[in-house]
Parts: sequence; structure tokens; C-alpha cells
Amino acid sequence: MSNKLTCYCYMLSLPVALVLAGCGTGKFPVRPAGGTVVCEGQPVTVGAITFTPVGGQDTSEPGKAATGAIGPDGSFKLSTFGRFDGAIVGKHSVEYTGSEGTDTDDEESGDEDAPAKEPTAKPKKSAFELAEELIVEVTSSGSNNFKIELVKKKKRPGKDGS
Repeated sequence: MSNKLTCYCYMLSLPVALVLAGCGTGKFPVRPAGGTVVCEGQPVTVGAITFTPVGGQDTSEPGKAATGAIGPDGSFKLSTFGRFDGAIVGKHSVEYTGSEGTDTDDEESGDEDAPAKEPTAKPKKSAFELAEELIVEVTSSGSNNFKIELVKKKKRPGKDGS
């Protein structure tokens, strides 16, 4: 009986050892990172920030992107593998995505005999964008607290040229 118990212990310890060996920093170390998003000195309160790792010349696999929703005070905390764990150490390209609520599409068809269409909700385009490509570096030490500055989008002419 003692041999069976010893065998079971070895069989159980092998998967546990493999799991523990997989824990740790891994190939892509992550550090807490976040910050604030502003436009003309005022907090931007909608949207999300994405940090996408940019590989160096010797890196074919730069790692997973980190994202963070922007809060009502303009702050964000990044998440890569787990909630608010941060971003992979290294250089990142920053992207802002956002929407300003929803807009309804309730155009008139011009045909009085046609059945009335229900208005459909579509997300409005964001009023903000990055002024230019932004590269930041998440470091293995330090605060990794970033201030992302946006600009108001320029109005583009409508379909009719106005």
C-alpha cells in the first residue's frame, strides 16, 4: 500500500510543479501603468486608451496590447493579462478610441406610403484624436503615469460639400 500512496503523491506533484513553473514574470514582464487623458487642459471623460507594444529590430513578437477605459475624471488604468495589472515593459504606440454617446438615424424616406422606420441608434464619432503618433515607454521601475493629450477633431465637409 505504501508504494501506491507514493506513486499517487508523485503523480499529483508533477502537475502542481508544472503549474508553479509557469508562474512568474514570463516572457513579457508587466508593470502597473495608467494616467490621465486631457484636451485643452480639461479631462476627457469617454473612450479608451490602448498601449500596443512596438517591437525592436530583434523582436519579432512584441507582446499583447494593454487597454484601459477612461473614467469620469479623465483617468485610466491599463490591463494586459489581468484587471489593472498594467502594460508590458517597453515602448508602446498609444491609441485613443472613443464615442460621444449615440445618435439616432431617423431620416425621412420621402415616400408617404412607405411604412415608418424605427430610428436606429448609431454611435457618434469621437470629437477627439491624438495630434500625432505617440510612443511612450513603460519602465520596470518608476510610476508609469502618463498624460495623454488629445486635440479636437477638425470638422470635415459633409457629403454635399458644406
